[in-house]
Amino acid sequence: MHEQFIMPNSQPTIPVSTKIKWGQTKLKYPDAVVLIKDNNMYFSLERDADIISGTFGFNIKKDGPTSFLQVDAELAHSTYLQKLVVAGYKVVFCD
Repeated sequence: MHEQFIMPNSQPTIPVSTKIKWGQTKLKYPDAVVLIKDNNMYFSLERDADIISGTFGFNIKKDGPTSFLQVDAELAHSTYLQKLVVAGYKVVFCD
């Protein structure tokens, strides 16, 4: 039987710049679901990640104490935006 080792850096992480940008945007639009683009993914944190997870059934990830969700950028505008708006949420995308 082989043991499986998990490397310390294998935990999912959110780029620090994405956390900062999300926080700044959330201050400006506190009642909106905020998604921040980093490369080809959109990240959403905390309560916003919970909303998206509940709407689409995605699994929440953790980066230390911060819960987050990442979604494919190509699907975000075409699929997620419409469903979130229909569900009654305001949505802010930051590219």
